[in-house]
Amino acid sequence: MTPDGTVIAGRSDSPKGPQACIWFIDETTGAWVVKGLGSLSQKNVDSMATGVANRPNSAVGDLIVVGYSRTNLYASEAFVWTGNAVLEEEEDDIGYFYDLEYILTKLGVGEASGMGSDWVLNQATGISAAGDRIIGWGVNPEGGSEAWIVTGYPYDELVFTHE
Repeated sequence: MTPDGTVIAGRSDSPKGPQACIWFIDETTGAWVVKGLGSLSQKNVDSMATGVANRPNSAVGDLIVVGYSRTNLYASEAFVWTGNAVLEEEEDDIGYFYDLEYILTKLGVGEASGMGSDWVLNQATGISAAGDRIIGWGVNPEGGSEAWIVTGYPYDELVFTHE
C-alpha cells in the first residue's frame, strides 16, 4: 500500500486467471476499483503484487508495483510494473510488466555487482515508499536461496547486493 493509502497492491481472480492487481479510487466515480496488471507470461497468467510506490509525474508512470509472476521457465520470477492508476486503456496509461532480472542484466547492474545471469530472482517482496529500493529473494549461482536488494531503482545508479 502507498503511504497515503490511496493505492493497494495485491492479487485478484480474473477471467485470465489469478493476477497481480491494484485497488484505487476512481476519480470519476469516487468508488474503489480494481485494475488487473497481467503477468510475465501470456500463457500462464498467475502473478501477485507485493508492494507499490507512488512517484508522481514520473516519465514511466506514477506507480511502480513489484511482485512475482509465473513464467514459461520458472514457477516464480520477480517483476516490476510501471503505469498509472486509471481504468481507461489509453496507450499512455496501460502500464508495462518487466522481468526485474532481465532489466538488471540488460543495464549491466548484474555484472557490476557479481549477480551475473546465473541468479534467478524469484520474488520481489517489497519496495520503498520512494520507489528506489526493491527487496526480495532468489536462487544464487550455487543453488541456495538468498535475500537481495536493488538500490537506486530505476532512476539513479542501480546497485544489486545480496547476503
